[in-house]
Amino acid sequence: MLGVLETELRDFGRPSKLSRADQLLMSLMYWREYRTQFHISETYGVSEAIICQTIQKVETH
Repeated sequence: MLGVLETELRDFGRPSKLSRADQLLMSLMYWREYRTQFHISETYGVSEAIICQTIQKVETH
């Protein structure tokens, strides 16, 4: 899964604070554990909006 994300997602603009592995793990936590975006944002130290955008980006690829 990580290999697909690394080849499919391109970097635009400012570099992300989260690595591709973290983005994948965060999405898997959201889907599998039903963790809220608030709790995931607290874990990674980013805003809920970033969590939402990242999950949507991973879902489309």
